[in-house]
Amino acid sequence: KISRFITVSRSLEAALVSGHCIPASKVSLIPNPVDLAEFDPGNFDAGLVIEKFSLRGRLVLGALGRLEWQKGYPCLIEALALMLEKEPELRGKLVCLVAGAGSLGPDLKRRAEAAGLSKNMIFCGEISSVRDFLGALDIFIMPSLLEGQPLALLEAMAMGKAIVATDIPGISGTVTGGEEAVLVPSGDPRGLAEAVLGLAHDARRAAGLGRAARKKASGFGLPEYIRRHMQLYSAEVGHIRKGIR
Repeated sequence: KISRFITVSRSLEAALVSGHCIPASKVSLIPNPVDLAEFDPGNFDAGLVIEKFSLRGRLVLGALGRLEWQKGYPCLIEALALMLEKEPELRGKLVCLVAGAGSLGPDLKRRAEAAGLSKNMIFCGEISSVRDFLGALDIFIMPSLLEGQPLALLEAMAMGKAIVATDIPGISGTVTGGEEAVLVPSGDPRGLAEAVLGLAHDARRAAGLGRAARKKASGFGLPEYIRRHMQLYSAEVGHIRKGIR
């Protein structure tokens, strides 16, 4: 018998209650955590990433996540092609790194090559240090179609990155559009391209979003996550003991 369900976002909480008929009194919301000491914008070493992918002097975009349909990477490929079509002078400067592995890897690489992005989009595979990868980026992009509450988003926030992401539950419940990130409709490559270019040409705004994102991330720290779990488990144990008596 399950006495309590724990979920990480309002949208998942609503899905449990309305979609699976679980009483709201049995569902607790505890968002995912991020280690603010590990993901510190003042403490990283991006040198290996910069050297490995020849990033010096380039506009570096990046995405992080499994290469599966939920992550919306075909939309990112279309957006990058639109960016270079609109501003051809970026072709020798812009590079987008995609870290992660998954079943769509070969297909996404073919799509990127067919879109003329062989020199502008790099599929990095699994990476050894997410922190150092994020440290090398100018703009973090999350073009997802479906999310719970993505850890990669929290990590990018903690690193103080300028963020462009899709306006879907799980993301919009973590960052506020226009305050800690630029949010665009999912599946909209033109909107995604315009948002990224807007930040690329406005360093002051990008820096401001990054600072606000870091501040927002402080509310998702590990100590609070642990405290809320301990509080919940203690309460449940108390209920069980009362039932035994």
